[in-house]
Amino acid sequence: MTETIDTTESVDDLLDAEPSADELAESEAAMGESDTDELAVPANSLAAQQISSTLGTHRGHPVLPFDFRRPYNISKAFETNMLTICESFAKAASLSFTSMLRSNVTIDHDSLQLTTFGDYLRSLSDLSCVGTMSMPPLAGQSLILLDIGMSFTLMKRLLGGQIETETDMRKFTDVEFGVATILVTKFLDAMQNSFEKTIPIETTLHGLENNPTYLGTMSNSETVILLKFKIDIDAIEGDVVLCMPLTAFEPVWNLFSPEEGAEYRSSSEIKRDRISVFDMLQITAADVVVNLGNLSMPMAQVLQIKEGDVIPMEKSVNSKLTVEIQGIPMFEGSPGKLNNKRALKITNSLDWED
Repeated sequence: MTETIDTTESVDDLLDAEPSADELAESEAAMGESDTDELAVPANSLAAQQISSTLGTHRGHPVLPFDFRRPYNISKAFETNMLTICESFAKAASLSFTSMLRSNVTIDHDSLQLTTFGDYLRSLSDLSCVGTMSMPPLAGQSLILLDIGMSFTLMKRLLGGQIETETDMRKFTDVEFGVATILVTKFLDAMQNSFEKTIPIETTLHGLENNPTYLGTMSNSETVILLKFKIDIDAIEGDVVLCMPLTAFEPVWNLFSPEEGAEYRSSSEIKRDRISVFDMLQITAADVVVNLGNLSMPMAQVLQIKEGDVIPMEKSVNSKLTVEIQGIPMFEGSPGKLNNKRALKITNSLDWED
């Protein structure tokens, strides 16, 4: 027996209708299976963040938020490549800082987030260790942020001091800026090594700043990808964040997000398809218009035009006429006759390909 639905009932009423007990039971069972199987995603992935930030459920199914200002516009391949880079960076930075500070330093990848630069800037504290950097062939400038407390802890250890939690949060002195530059450069070296397998980059540090509000490298509406890490040195923890504009990857987007399901065809198949397209074009109709001329006149004169009037075109009878195909000027020609019919002889081709 086929179930029918009254189409006169509004869509909103159908969506808001309370599900039956059987439907709820089936939905809960399906959700239970999905939680353990299909929805099992890495905890630090964007998909996990989307699932954890649900607005609620409808008939037992999760309702995910969608913000048109920050669309979820990266592919699974791009995210996988970025997660691989993050893991590589964490390992390289851990080894590098352990060797340099002669202490056990652990750096772990925390999460990967997609947001706007303005929203991220508002979430920062008044004091941070912020470095502006470029990473060609990636476009534009990116940021590396190290929380101020961990900055002082690392600097003291680098200068031979004890590893302890910093309580005096303040701006850097000139000497401290120099030492912090050495630390941040070490992070950039690890980032350069982590990108090596995907694409070679050249990291360059342009400067350090303590106040994030002075940063003007990106507009507030710029979509950025945040690579967040946790750094631990003898039970003292801090954060390291790489903030990169999504547009930075445009020159090399095909390497980070290769087209999925691309169709690979042989040369014979490509030739056959081209012949088919050409044959189809042979029978396709196109509008061909010969433009005798254009004239601009006041509307008052247009309203006075009547049958029998002669409208001067301000153009010589020997002037070239323009041939438009589908509204695009393509050729010029001279008017004449052929078999007692008006005709046009093509004299030259216009530069229309651009």
